Amino acid sequence: MGWLLGCDSIIVLDLTIHYSSINNLNVSSCDSYEWDGVSYYSSGSYTNLYSDINGCDSTVILNLIINNSSINNINAISCDSYSWDGIMYDSTGLYTHIYNGSNGCDSTVVLNLIIHNSSINDIIISACDSYSWDGITYNTSGTYINLYSDINGCDSVVRLELTMNNSSTNNISVIACDSYDWDGVTYHLSGLYNLQCIIVLQIILV
Repeated sequence: MGWLLGCDSIIVLDLTIHYSSINNLNVSSCDSYEWDGVSYYSSGSYTNLYSDINGCDSTVILNLIINNSSINNINAISCDSYSWDGIMYDSTGLYTHIYNGSNGCDSTVVLNLIIHNSSINDIIISACDSYSWDGITYNTSGTYINLYSDINGCDSVVRLELTMNNSSTNNISVIACDSYDWDGVTYHLSGLYNLQCIIVLQIILV
């Protein structure tokens, strides 16, 4: 053999070098991000090591930005109804709207709404000749309305249904000796007496 005879032996090395790789993955996500079966909830750099088709290391660096969704509460008190985002609400309750925040994540707004209802009350009155209500004297029958504000700041409407009866005056003249008994009352002096504002009793004692 050649090498036993002191001849050259040439060996040719055909060498291929494959390099490991490093790759960056830049991600923005809302609230959390799942990568290779792991959930991440905060911003940061995270590294996973793989083996590429050549059997070399392939390092992937995840540059993660987590933007958090937001929840905001609005407390509102209104009379009869409340308009929010073009919708009219007429009952107490919790109502939710979801918006797109400036960071691209959900912005949830919860409306805590209290509705107080206005009230209407009727007063039915029969009166003689006139009736005074809240500083105003009424002389004719009719329906009269006053508007108040209740303890909740809402309208309280009071309707007065007024029936006006005109009084009449009747004169009774009596001549009696010493005293006169009428309707349970004994009169001892002559004079004019108004009874129930509608009867004038004239008594002459002799």
